[in-house]
Amino acid sequence: MALEKTDGDSYQKILIYVILTVIFIRLFVSLYQWLKPRAMAWFLTKFAHSSNEAVGQIKSNVFASMKQIQKENGELVVLEIGAGTGANFNFFPESSKVLALEPNIHCAKHLQESASAASHVQLLNIIDGSIEDISAEVKDGSIDAVVGTYVLCSVNNTEAAMNEIKRVLKPNGKYYFVEHVRDEYYNSWTHIGQRLMHPIMKVLADCDCAKSTWTFIDRAGFKAVDYRQGEGSEKFPFFLRPHIYGCATK
Repeated sequence: MALEKTDGDSYQKILIYVILTVIFIRLFVSLYQWLKPRAMAWFLTKFAHSSNEAVGQIKSNVFASMKQIQKENGELVVLEIGAGTGANFNFFPESSKVLALEPNIHCAKHLQESASAASHVQLLNIIDGSIEDISAEVKDGSIDAVVGTYVLCSVNNTEAAMNEIKRVLKPNGKYYFVEHVRDEYYNSWTHIGQRLMHPIMKVLADCDCAKSTWTFIDRAGFKAVDYRQGEGSEKFPFFLRPHIYGCATK
């Protein structure tokens, strides 16, 4: 009888441990889901300035033809995908009208602050959503330029994103991009580092740091695609240095 009681006590303890473990995991996941978007919004406010210092010249060169679009069309309506906290606003031409697409609602306040600081930019609206499907928010052929910097690494369906970018652009509209990508040499130390860092970056920032982003842009069916592939900045961690930057024309 004493043995049976001991076995029963052991089963009860195991059951209690299992229940407590499940409760702990659920609490941890809930805390993680609550904290992650807030932490990302905070990080982006800190990252924006240093990022612009590191790749500001690249952005200026990539976005240079926006002024010509504005001159030809009489205005410039920009859709920025993954607008973050508005780090790109300072690079847009005078009197630009911006639709900011940002899935993290905790970035909205920072976007508005950036728009106020960049008085040459008019923030038309902040759209809460992802680029894979914005058909309800943005009409076909209504956008002069689409801008995306460091965003395609976190897009789940990149082909759908490319289709949406093409859909919203006017004829001859341009898609401007600056993205970190997979190192082009599979056996390089950089690519090995990217593969090792992939699970960590995926958990922390939904980022695929070994993504062959250029292949999706090349296959999207743009009339013309012009980009450079090389190093972004030595200020970035080595596994985030491989970049592509340029523009595609509808």
